[in-house]
Amino acid sequence: MGRRRRVYEGEHIKDPSLQLTRGILAIKRYLSQHGISLWIEGVIVFTDPGVRLFCERPSKGIRIIKPDELGSLFKDRKTSLKRETIEAISSLIQEGWTKNISPA
Repeated sequence: MGRRRRVYEGEHIKDPSLQLTRGILAIKRYLSQHGISLWIEGVIVFTDPGVRLFCERPSKGIRIIKPDELGSLFKDRKTSLKRETIEAISSLIQEGWTKNISPA
């Protein structure tokens, strides 16, 4: 189901992995303009247990998972960001959101 609980049977909807890839690039560009360069990994999580997904192949580097697989993405991560970097990213995103600035 999509927006307003609409069922997409037999319809082609826009590629969510392509939408996510564009979003990642926009965020990377926006952060880079403010001196922050980092790796952003994209994941699509379909939360509706009734979803039937037929995906030929997601965009390169994009994972499509179920909610119960989400925890495993973080379990063995060894990289971390400094608190200052996290706060800077949070502030930049909040600033862009409240000013309704599109990072694209």
